Amino acid sequence: MDWGKGMSSLSRSLSGVGQTINTVNGFITQMKDGTLNLTSILTILPSLIFGITSALRGFADAAKYLTLSIPELAIIVAIIGAIAFAIKQASDAYNADAIASKKAAKAARELADSYNKVKEAAESLKTTITDYNDGIDAMKKLSAGTEEYEEALNKANKAAEELIEKYPEIEWSYNSLTGAIDISKEALEKAERDSKNNLSQKETASKIAQMVANELQAKSNRTNLLRSDDKSRLEWALAAGGIGAIGGAAAGSVTGIAAIPLGVLGAIAGSGAGFFGANALNDSQNSK
Repeated sequence: MDWGKGMSSLSRSLSGVGQTINTVNGFITQMKDGTLNLTSILTILPSLIFGITSALRGFADAAKYLTLSIPELAIIVAIIGAIAFAIKQASDAYNADAIASKKAAKAARELADSYNKVKEAAESLKTTITDYNDGIDAMKKLSAGTEEYEEALNKANKAAEELIEKYPEIEWSYNSLTGAIDISKEALEKAERDSKNNLSQKETASKIAQMVANELQAKSNRTNLLRSDDKSRLEWALAAGGIGAIGGAAAGSVTGIAAIPLGVLGAIAGSGAGFFGANALNDSQNSK
C-alpha cells in the first residue's frame, strides 16, 4: 500500500469528476441560453473528455495504491462526494440572501446598461430628426443650385440616410425635383414616439430591478447583522467537527479492515456530521 500515491490519485480522480460536472453544467447553461454553437461544442468536448479520462485514471490508480477493490473505492468516493455536495448545499442555503442579492444586483446593472443604450439612441434620433427638419426647412427658403441650397440638401439627406439605416421600417421616398429624400412628418413622429415608448419601458424595468436589488441587499445586510456572532458559531462548528472526526476515525480503525482508509473515511464522515450538527445548533440559537 502506498498511502501518499493513493491519496494523490484519489484527489486527481475527484478533481476530474469536478471538472466533468462543471463542463456539463456549462453545456446545459449554453443550451438554455440559446448560445450553444459549433465553436462552443468543439471547445467543451476536449474539456469533457479530459475530465472523464482524469477521473477514471485517478480512480484506477487509487484502487491500486490503496490495495482496495473497485467497489470499496467506489463507496469511499461516493460518500466523499455526498458529503461535499451536502456541504455545498448547506453553504448555498446559509448564504442564500447574499447570493440572491448578488444576482439581483447583476440583473439591475444589465438593465441599467440596456436603458442607457436606449436613452443614447433616443437622444441620437431626436438630434437626427432635428437635423433633417432644419435641412428641409432651409431648402424651402433657398434657391436651387446655390451653394447654401446644396449644403442644406446634403444636411437633410445625410440625416435621412441615418434614419433609414437605424430604422429600416421608416417610410421614405426620393424627390427627383429637389434631390431630397422625403420622410413625412407622420413617419418622423412615429419613429420618435416608438423610441420614447421603448425608452419608457426600459426605464421602468431598470427602476424595478434596482428596487428589487436594493431590497435584497437590505435583507442580506439584516441577515449579516443577525449573524454578528459568526466567530463564536464558527468555533462551535470547528469543535463539533473535531469531535466528530476523532470519533469517526476511532470507529473506522477498530473495524480492523483496511484500517487506514476506513479511519480517514470515518474522520471525513465524522467531520461532516459535526459540521451539520454545529450548523443546526447555530440555527437554533439564531431563532431565539
